[in-house]
Amino acid sequence: MSNSGDSRDLVVVDSLPLDSWTGAAARGLDARREREKIISSVLKSGADFGIIPGTNKPTLLKPGAEKIADSLNLWPDYVCEEKVEDWNTPLFFYRYRAILRSRGSNSPVASGIGSCNSMEDRYRWRKAERSCPSCKKDAIIVGKAEYGGGFLCFKKKGGCGAKYADTDERITSQLQGRVVNDDVFSLVNTIDKMAQKRALVAASLNLGFSEHFTQDMEDLAVRVAEPPPQAEPASYDPVWDDATAAVPEPDAPGDAQEPALSKVKQALHEELSEFSPKQRDALIRKYSQVVGADGKAGPVVESLDKMLSPAISEKWAATTLGRIREARKVKAASEGAA
Repeated sequence: MSNSGDSRDLVVVDSLPLDSWTGAAARGLDARREREKIISSVLKSGADFGIIPGTNKPTLLKPGAEKIADSLNLWPDYVCEEKVEDWNTPLFFYRYRAILRSRGSNSPVASGIGSCNSMEDRYRWRKAERSCPSCKKDAIIVGKAEYGGGFLCFKKKGGCGAKYADTDERITSQLQGRVVNDDVFSLVNTIDKMAQKRALVAASLNLGFSEHFTQDMEDLAVRVAEPPPQAEPASYDPVWDDATAAVPEPDAPGDAQEPALSKVKQALHEELSEFSPKQRDALIRKYSQVVGADGKAGPVVESLDKMLSPAISEKWAATTLGRIREARKVKAASEGAA
């Protein structure tokens, strides 16, 4: 109503709400094009993201997450939401929220949560190998019987060539295989930073990049190459040591094998060729048994086909072959004596 007395209807026009869908499709397409440009122009395969063996979707790595945030003019603000620091157990756990904020206004744009703890396999366990009392290198192997047996500090593994009796307690008293990590305290900062990294990657994916990438599959890479638990058999057979000691383990299923590696499994296949498929698998199950440092039985390989696959380490195959050959020798000797 005006002061002049003219009567007018009061029309209320609602303003466009902040969550309006008007123009959403256009904004979504623009955002998608920008994400694709960042992936194609800013990120580099192998450095910022990559395919982890055994997975289909590329994994976003920390450098890539940082570049995504930087390209969008964002910076990560880390907030520790929960932590456990028990120096007696010991147990360390950290959970962070990474908030990506706009530079200048500090307005939050996206966030993600990540955690890490000392009970994860990579931190809880370590691989124990026998070290040489002389040179301190982890290069001790069982010497071949034709050369006097005992223990040898293998030069092909970086050792000094020293020899020791098979009763030398300096060697026999050392643990082998997967053992509890007794120095987790030195990893506290690493565990803390890993939680932050996972939170940052999660926040970056929440910007719309989860269509293109996944997260933390790189943490599984160490478990792809061999079946759990990741430990060598406690006894390392000397028969095929020369063929395997100087050659690195395959990184993952499907990796190309060096000729020296293929000889071990080829020899195992030939050793069992006279047996039926059922007998071959039974022998593999019996002699592939892993024995832990605590004397407890570990995993077995269920069949010859599985043993010959790239997923099984050459050392495991070599040990199994040595055990089968030794068992056959004993059997032949007992039959001859009878």
